[in-house]
Amino acid sequence: MSTILYSDKTMLQHGLKGSKHHLDAIIQFIQTEYGEARPEWKHYGKKVGWVLKIFNKKRNVLFVVPCDAFFKVVFTFGDKATDVILASSLT
Repeated sequence: MSTILYSDKTMLQHGLKGSKHHLDAIIQFIQTEYGEARPEWKHYGKKVGWVLKIFNKKRNVLFVVPCDAFFKVVFTFGDKATDVILASSLT
């Protein structure tokens, strides 16, 4: 199964340059550990631009903001997960 899940693979590959393999690894991890990793591109206007949303089933898992030669990731967590994270050694 391919880890490339984007509507325009060539454009994203060109824009992210050498960092795209990191995004592929994140998506592969989601697929391996949790099954589905469904992409959906959304345009949030001129200030934000295009964002790649990754879903697992019906839940948003993360948002990917493509930049020039890199990308930003925003994870979304519910209240229970947030409490666990804040109580862990990650913070």
